[in-house]
Amino acid sequence: MRGRGRFGPLTERPFRLLWLGRTGSSIGDALIGAVPVLALVPPLPLAVIVAASAAFGIAIVFGNTLWETALQQELRPDRLARVGSIDWLLSLCLMPAGQALAGPLVGPLGVRGTLILAAALMPVPNLCVLAFVREVRRVRRRDAPDPAPA
Repeated sequence: MRGRGRFGPLTERPFRLLWLGRTGSSIGDALIGAVPVLALVPPLPLAVIVAASAAFGIAIVFGNTLWETALQQELRPDRLARVGSIDWLLSLCLMPAGQALAGPLVGPLGVRGTLILAAALMPVPNLCVLAFVREVRRVRRRDAPDPAPA
């Protein structure tokens, strides 16, 4: 197996980019991603919160690398900037909406309930894409063609 003794995500070349990227990201959101949020539920020590956040950061970086690779591989170059812009727009614009909803939920649910709800909802968008968009599940890695002789 390639990558032994090295940092795996830098040396591995997954065949199913979005399945691993989006599923890996969803699993990371569900398992690793929920941990930093749940670690905020008292009384976990700061070291546990930091470790959970670091693991989540690594999972997100790996998933985003596969996502960006798939975008560049599957989209025509003249469409890449527009699709990338829409992707970032939707990703960043939904964050304040979630933050705005969290405040009013603290009243009826309490801090603990709100954090648990947030942890439970984190993987939902990625899992919906995997469940309902067949094309995402079918994206495969393409090996680069051999360079033309000079």
